[in-house]
Amino acid sequence: MTRPFKDIEEDIDRMMDSMRATTRITVKGQVTVPKKVREMVGLKPGDRVEVRATASGGVYIEKPGRYQDYKARLNALANHPLIQDGMTTDEFMKMMRGDPAEDPPLTETGENNDDNNHGKGPSHLAEKGA
Repeated sequence: MTRPFKDIEEDIDRMMDSMRATTRITVKGQVTVPKKVREMVGLKPGDRVEVRATASGGVYIEKPGRYQDYKARLNALANHPLIQDGMTTDEFMKMMRGDPAEDPPLTETGENNDDNNHGKGPSHLAEKGA
């Protein structure tokens, strides 16, 4: 049984609220990073941070090197596209979702008929080694 989207959206909102805090900029341009945020990301007194503006008007404060790591991962993805030359849509879908021939049978209502599956979908089969 799937959860309603509204429930999932509320869970995401709660999670995001727990990671957000408001602070003020002093006349000297200083910002205090709230304690709960420092603890979440492991910042300690004396740690260096990078500050950068985003195109959307936001400000990122992060540990040094994180941006370069992120940029390197994006470049690696860009240089290795998921869809290879000559790959058909069916081949791509099979690569992403697995072989549909391995899916458990469905009932007339479209529910999975595997009592041990508990609505986990075909990835459940791989976990059991089937």
